[in-house]
Amino acid sequence: MIDDVIRNAADFDLISREERDILVGKKDDDGDGSEENNGVVHKVSHVVERSDIARLLLMYTEGGFYLDADRLVSKSMKDVIPRPSTTRMCLPTFNDVNFCQDLICSSRGNDLFLDMIKEASKIRVAAKRRNGWIKGGGLFDLGPVLYNQQILMRVFGGDEETHDKCRDDFLLAREMIVADSDEIIITTKESSCNDGLLMDEASLPECYGREDLFDAYGMTPWAVEVDALWDNA
Repeated sequence: MIDDVIRNAADFDLISREERDILVGKKDDDGDGSEENNGVVHKVSHVVERSDIARLLLMYTEGGFYLDADRLVSKSMKDVIPRPSTTRMCLPTFNDVNFCQDLICSSRGNDLFLDMIKEASKIRVAAKRRNGWIKGGGLFDLGPVLYNQQILMRVFGGDEETHDKCRDDFLLAREMIVADSDEIIITTKESSCNDGLLMDEASLPECYGREDLFDAYGMTPWAVEVDALWDNA
């Protein structure tokens, strides 16, 4: 599904054909893209890079809620968004350190996400790669760093002094959103898995960690495998 989202985005000129090929590989002229006839050059980007851009593309073209797979929901949507006719976006923070990227909601056609897609394209096309993968730091720049930079620029305007204050003090950023957005944007501080926009502590008294999930499915944190490829090549 992720690769289909990326290919469709190139068909509708949201990303370039060059970027599509960087992300999902390039079909040979005599192939149909299947592994059986070697129709794809298998030097595709890391799945984290593909999922990050697919998430932005879907938020822009479809809108709605995006949640990471380890996210839980216990609250009713009417409690999460009490004024659905007014609210157009949610921007919770993670411990007031940055804006959450594992929980996103927005109306369709939000230009904030189009800006993110365009900025990501500039970084992606110019990035150095090894077997199709960007180094770990570059992947991080395309994810949380880009996401937070674009929010600060779009939501808080072109004032660099305000950007600096909000980047250093996300409590202040949330207070400004509450004071100035009239619930067009909703925000809250997410302090743990059972205390945030979609969950409350009463429904999940004890929190959980990702380690058990990784062990159950034989998963490795993405930074480990990316760094290993670059270190060992």
